[in-house]
Amino acid sequence: MNTRFLGMIFVIGTLFIFLNGFRIWGTSSPFPDTLSSLAYLLWGISGVCGIFGLIRLNALGSNAVARAFGFLPIIGFASMVVGECLHLLGLINADDPLYNMLSAIGWIGILVGMLVVGILTIAARTWSGWRRFVPLLTVIMVPIAFGIGQALGSQDLGALLFYSGWLLLGLVIATTEPTRGVQPGLVTG
Repeated sequence: MNTRFLGMIFVIGTLFIFLNGFRIWGTSSPFPDTLSSLAYLLWGISGVCGIFGLIRLNALGSNAVARAFGFLPIIGFASMVVGECLHLLGLINADDPLYNMLSAIGWIGILVGMLVVGILTIAARTWSGWRRFVPLLTVIMVPIAFGIGQALGSQDLGALLFYSGWLLLGLVIATTEPTRGVQPGLVTG
């Protein structure tokens, strides 16, 4: 699959989260409701696509072990997808321990995975300039965004700032050209 397409899927999924954030911020609706679960389901699916695009762009380097670490955030996104699917199907509710466990595994997998991916992307030096720091920005934005949200008295605004790093990552994946030296079949599929 084309990495440009994978990156655009990630951008679109993140835009759904932005729209949901504005909806929650404007209406003070309870969380998680059906629309929020749908937005997180779409973001989880698009996150899997985005990280596959990142791996296919050889951002983590050509070492097979380093590339395998790229699957850590994919496990987190997949856990989020499973939890939101079960919630949307009515099999579990937001107070169910299974839902909370899947959400926790999802967020821990995503954030720890992106920390590792961010470090490996910087170390691999496949991407040049500011682009190679964007995967790490997704993790660094957590304390910054929620600190700003706390200072302004709106955690919803902090959440919107948090997702801006993910939006930028999607744009980087969508606009980066595949590098030379990538193993055949990984980029051209």
